[in-house]
Amino acid sequence: MKKIIFCLCLISGFYTTAQTTIYEEKDSKQYLYYKSTLLPNSNSVLIGKNIYDENGNKKPLSNTDFNKDFLAISNSENSFFNVDRSKGAFNQKCMYIIDGKIIEINYAEVKDSNIQMFEKNQNFTSKYEYNLVNNKGKFKLNFLKDDIYLAVKDIVTRKKNIYKIDKPNLDMYIGSNFISVKEEFRFDLRVNYDETIDLISKSISKDYSNTILYKTRLSNEGKNLNNLVYDLKIPNRVFLYSKNDAGEYNFGGYNNDFIHFADDLSINNYIEDANTGDIYIYGLFGDEAGKLNTMASPKGFYIFKYDKLGNKTWESINAIEDNDFNKGHVMNTIYVDLFQLNNTVCFTIRINGLKDFFNYNIVEKATGKMVKTQNLEFKDVFAHLNETNNNDFHINKDFKNLQQLKNTTFDFNAVAAYNYNSEVAKYINSIKSDNKTYFSAHFSDKGIWLNESVENEYFKITLFKQ
Repeated sequence: MKKIIFCLCLISGFYTTAQTTIYEEKDSKQYLYYKSTLLPNSNSVLIGKNIYDENGNKKPLSNTDFNKDFLAISNSENSFFNVDRSKGAFNQKCMYIIDGKIIEINYAEVKDSNIQMFEKNQNFTSKYEYNLVNNKGKFKLNFLKDDIYLAVKDIVTRKKNIYKIDKPNLDMYIGSNFISVKEEFRFDLRVNYDETIDLISKSISKDYSNTILYKTRLSNEGKNLNNLVYDLKIPNRVFLYSKNDAGEYNFGGYNNDFIHFADDLSINNYIEDANTGDIYIYGLFGDEAGKLNTMASPKGFYIFKYDKLGNKTWESINAIEDNDFNKGHVMNTIYVDLFQLNNTVCFTIRINGLKDFFNYNIVEKATGKMVKTQNLEFKDVFAHLNETNNNDFHINKDFKNLQQLKNTTFDFNAVAAYNYNSEVAKYINSIKSDNKTYFSAHFSDKGIWLNESVENEYFKITLFKQ
């Protein structure tokens, strides 16, 4: 069993934090399902069918009422795709919501749209749907053998055009100097916050000491507009895979619970700053290479920052000495993520839920300097994972010095927010209720958005600005 380490961050006292109530609803009976979705580019949150900005001002998604069941959000945050299942799974109504207008889509066309409802990055903008296809227009490509085409479908007219694109030279990825492909070789298409599109590819040296991310901007006709190259090396270290939403995954085993990498794109991932165009490439490193879907021993994490022209601004290479982290892991059990948090970025690591390791790190945007790093350990690991969302866990009521948090559920970001920001911790500690309480959090340029739910009492969102 692990000893609890759940201390407040001392440095948080140096920041001035202002609290703003963004939203509050009384008599919230479905408290576990009242969650907000962060819209980081517009510094706002989506609650139900309305968007709330940093001052609590409300804007409806549409002036026409609709039933919201499964909502996908474009990376530009200017368009939304909704599936209404109120009349049953076999009578679904699909629609886009753009500029407040509802555009219904024939259910038979949805398959051709290839929209992945639960993916982090979506393939549509406020005008088009984008997909990579083969010469027959099929989504299943053999990227080593097939020519590659860009399918562009107009959302309103449903007219689709297919354009052949210049396939990257495979000599940059395949050969004696590079890793052998164990699963599939794949390029990725990413639709950006400004509604441009990029073809993403990665090369990995045979010894995993060098990885290069290629980002090719494409026009709506599939023409190459520019190419940016991000060459990453860490002296005497190798790059490791992690579950970071960069690549695709396959499922198998009993009840499809076993997940494994379907390609090598998960060697790292990146986020882009919508205000500056800077990108931050992040991932894990080790001393010895770990091949795809095998075990490896991580030694730390890295963040490389580049400006919008592809020039490296800084690199932050950070070793972590911890027995639970440094031991051998199947790398698809290690979840890493990077968030913008005001003038910093927050890098999080969690292994096997929280059973093995949970860590967060705050790094300055301007310099790459580490502001804070913290490992958090939990007595008896944790009481249980929330059945509706395995990103949540229940604080053990026997935690020493945390009796006020009994019957309380946090998500991972809320744990980091509680530990990092003393004002957030003070606020959470002030909540008094005999009913089940739930906290989740988002990190953004404006600060920490805290979701707070108390069963049968209320649902509330508070923004802690820094």
